[in-house]
Amino acid sequence: MVLRQPSGIYIDCANPRRSISSKPAYVLIRKLVAGFRAAGLRKGDCVCIDAFNNVGVDTSRYCNITDLRQLHYPVIVQGIIAAGGTFLDTNPTYTSYELHHALKVSKTKFIITERDLLAAIKLPASELNIPASRIFLFGRYHGIGVPEHYTWRTLLEHGEEDWVRFNDLHTARNTTAFLMLPSGTTGLPTAAQLSH
Repeated sequence: MVLRQPSGIYIDCANPRRSISSKPAYVLIRKLVAGFRAAGLRKGDCVCIDAFNNVGVDTSRYCNITDLRQLHYPVIVQGIIAAGGTFLDTNPTYTSYELHHALKVSKTKFIITERDLLAAIKLPASELNIPASRIFLFGRYHGIGVPEHYTWRTLLEHGEEDWVRFNDLHTARNTTAFLMLPSGTTGLPTAAQLSH
């Protein structure tokens, strides 16, 4: 596959110099596919991201990106879906009670969160039998105060694999890509499914 290099397909509107162009995004997605599969993700497994949606980290060692502060949130979402998983986004202000409900209703198998949000999600994850080995952190924290958790970048260390492909309408309509939790104005929210 030949990929052109536009100035950026993911651009930080607050700082347009921060961007990810098509080739680095393509490589990162393929690495995430391999990493999620190596971690045990199976088709249909839910991956919850409990974080703010502007996550910048240095991945230059993984895919020759010269700008060291890239936007990776949307690329990680694409990596989840490309590996055959389902993406769930939770509000970073959720309490442990709300997180327990979100993780339970979505049948979450993996979590990616921030160190500052880890305390709220650890108890519900434990109660729902999500092992620490399936909770990944944004940033550079492995071994620094949270030795039982790996950074999400460890998912990039398993080579590259191609993503799940299909080209028929029936499969597209019946394959969940996203789970969204509406506001739950009359109680705890249910998960709304969005297909491909």
